[in-house]
Amino acid sequence: YYGGMYGGSTTSILLNTPGESASIITAIEGNKMARAGRGGPALATAAIGSFVAGLLATLALAFLAPHIVKLEISKDIQMDTFPGALWQIVFNLVGNSLAHAFPDPKDVGTLSITARAVGEQVELVYADNGAGMSEEVRKRVFEPFFTTKRGQGGSGLGLHIVYNLVTQLLRGQIRCESAPEQGVKFIIHLPRRS
Repeated sequence: YYGGMYGGSTTSILLNTPGESASIITAIEGNKMARAGRGGPALATAAIGSFVAGLLATLALAFLAPHIVKLEISKDIQMDTFPGALWQIVFNLVGNSLAHAFPDPKDVGTLSITARAVGEQVELVYADNGAGMSEEVRKRVFEPFFTTKRGQGGSGLGLHIVYNLVTQLLRGQIRCESAPEQGVKFIIHLPRRS
C-alpha cells in the first residue's frame, strides 16, 4: 500500500522543503521500482495524493527549486496500479517541464498536478505555466526520439515513455494541450484498476 498519510486534500505546496519522511520513502520506493525495470509487475494499491506528494518532495531536493508546485488531489482517490509506472510518468512530465518550459534559469515557474475520480477512472492533469509549444511540436511530442533539444542532452524519449506507460501498461489515455507562451497541459485518464 502506497500513501494514505494526508487527512484531507493536498493543495498549493511550495516545494522548497523536503516534505514529510513517509512521502519521501513512498517516492523512493516508486523510484526503485521504475529504475529496476519493475514498473510492470509490481501491482499495488496507491493513495494517489500521498504518492504524488512524496514523489514531488523527493524531486524538490534536487530539481524543483525555485519552482512552485501545486497539488490538488483528494485523499480518497485510490488506484490498484503499478506505482513504478506512475512514478516514471510524473518524473518524466516534471523533467520535461524543467528541460523545456523555463528557458531562463531565473524563471520561477508553476507546475500543477490535479487528480479526481471520474467513475471507474482517475483523471490526472499535469500542467506548467512555461513557454508552451507550437502546434507542430505538440503534434509530435509523443513520437520516439523527437526532441527540440537535440545536441543539448535531450533524447526525445521522455514523453514517448510516458505515452507508452499510460496507453500500454496502464491501459489509459493521454493528450497534450499547449500553445506558445501558454504553458502545457497533459490530461491523463487511467482506470482505477489496472
